[in-house]
Amino acid sequence: RRVHGAYFDKQLKILELEEQGYYGLQLFEEAEKVQKEVEAVREIYDGDDLTAALTFSSLGQVFYEQGNYEASLEFYFECLRIRETQLGHHPQTALAYHNIGAVYKNIGEYKRALDFYLESMKIEEEKLGKDHLDTNVTYHRIGRAYCLMNQLTEGYPLIEKARNVIVENVGEKHQLFGDYLLSLGIYYYVSQDYKKALKSFGEAKLILEAVFGANDVRVSDIYFYAGSCLIKLNKKEEGLKYLKLCYELRRSNYGEENVKTQESYKACLLYTSDAADDLLCVDLGGRRIIKKK
Repeated sequence: RRVHGAYFDKQLKILELEEQGYYGLQLFEEAEKVQKEVEAVREIYDGDDLTAALTFSSLGQVFYEQGNYEASLEFYFECLRIRETQLGHHPQTALAYHNIGAVYKNIGEYKRALDFYLESMKIEEEKLGKDHLDTNVTYHRIGRAYCLMNQLTEGYPLIEKARNVIVENVGEKHQLFGDYLLSLGIYYYVSQDYKKALKSFGEAKLILEAVFGANDVRVSDIYFYAGSCLIKLNKKEEGLKYLKLCYELRRSNYGEENVKTQESYKACLLYTSDAADDLLCVDLGGRRIIKKK
């Protein structure tokens, strides 16, 4: 079916915009450029059109996957603003909150991540129910955020609560189950139960490598935590291999200055230092964990 006139012109602009987002890896590094692109989308849609929110969300996801978290937040917040105005309490609004929480989690701002995840959860419980897949994905990611803030009693019940619903909906070979296992592993890691943590990370690794491939940056979190566990279990050489692989994947995909790249770089430095064995604490995602003597 042919599309004519202004509508056709609008769709061409949108396609061009999305193509720039997907393939212009260094695009929008400067805040000014990001703001110009936000204004460009607004102009295309003549205001707060819900389709504009979808475009903002898509661009936010593009830059999230590139590790450009500042740009990602800019677009996700624009999406949230429109959906709150146009939809109110709606699953799509919940998704916008969830996406912002994921960005804050990646940059180590766990309290902010938790705030946005909780807003997402409230809407999902109200509109989708407590047994919906989306709600339970949010549950275990809230639990992960609590664990990363060392609030284990708050975190673990939410992580474990999500297991059955995820398995019933997608099975045990799906990436969502792999992500759940990552949350569970982080709980055990912060609890200093490194054997159980490594078991969870190992199971997650098999799932995510099967889905994405071993050299995909989306598997890098597993390599980071599995490597850290192996070192805790006195398997330093094997652990460093995973940490170095994590660093190389993040560096090649996100760049040297990215917060996630720096996280893995600092871990490699810490564990290759002769002084590391004498330290009473180790770094985990921008936070200090006190080791038991």
